[in-house]
Amino acid sequence: MMVWRYCDGCEKWIHSEHHRIDKDNRNVICEFCATWLRGHLVDEMYLDMVKLHEGNVPAPEGEASGGVW
Repeated sequence: MMVWRYCDGCEKWIHSEHHRIDKDNRNVICEFCATWLRGHLVDEMYLDMVKLHEGNVPAPEGEASGGVW
């Protein structure tokens, strides 16, 4: 399943093709800036949010590697 997670470092949603798992603590990390990712949207949910927010999907509420929408 493909998912999207929010990166506070890049300030945008990052597709699972660009996630990596930290070997030490198993956190989901951004491939671009090495920031912990948070939130979780499957592709269908993300596309619905894009339509709802006219392309500018806001950051999720919650902690890094936490907050599920």
